[in-house]
Amino acid sequence: GFVGLPPQGGLLRRSQDTCSPGPAHVRSKGLLPLRAKKSIRDILNEDHEMIPNQPLKGLSGGPEQEFELNRGLALDTLLKDYPYLLEKAPDFSIFRKEVILQDAQGFRISGLQAYQFFFTILRRLAQTASGLGVQACVNVMVMDKYATDKGRIRLRWKIELYQKGKTAKPLSDVERDTMLNKLGFKPSSGDSFGSGGGILEGISVYKLDSKGMINSHTIEVTEPTVMAPLQALQKFFPLGTSAVPTGF
Repeated sequence: GFVGLPPQGGLLRRSQDTCSPGPAHVRSKGLLPLRAKKSIRDILNEDHEMIPNQPLKGLSGGPEQEFELNRGLALDTLLKDYPYLLEKAPDFSIFRKEVILQDAQGFRISGLQAYQFFFTILRRLAQTASGLGVQACVNVMVMDKYATDKGRIRLRWKIELYQKGKTAKPLSDVERDTMLNKLGFKPSSGDSFGSGGGILEGISVYKLDSKGMINSHTIEVTEPTVMAPLQALQKFFPLGTSAVPTGF
């Protein structure tokens, strides 16, 4: 199922594959598994084989082998880092220096420095949410089980929001909307984000170059459907970071 972390009294609590709204003192044993949507389970990679996270040196199998090894390394690294994205910086060695980050609404930033800054902003927002009494649990799963398009890696992620405390009660739609508004996010249409039950959910598509390095990351938020994530964060970025390099 999802790879993620359950909530605790702080922002996150480590666990291998479950996320539960149970008390903060309860450990991973006995936690209820997440209920994934049936349409997603059909394409979920249940038996993903991790590839050791190490630099590739002395390759003798040519460009194709280099691509396959780097692709496996990228997937392994993403699955390892996602549950901790709101807690610590991910491994950026799998990305090109000219990496582009964009959302479905068309907003984009370019360059590894701006991309790293994006995750710094996410961690700061998570700290602010924690100060508002909200804790988060991040989960991720592979969407393309058989890697039918090896030039892309598609991941489905879910951020479950809970009230801090012993019961770790999930946020209601109203509570989630209130928190998002305080963090600076506004619905792209209407006065509310719609239903969702305290969940932020979406898809990230990573495009690979000929060597298997990630050169672009596209985010599509599927819940709530009226949320434009990067546009809301634009004010935090330095001037000039939204320009895409020519010839990329």
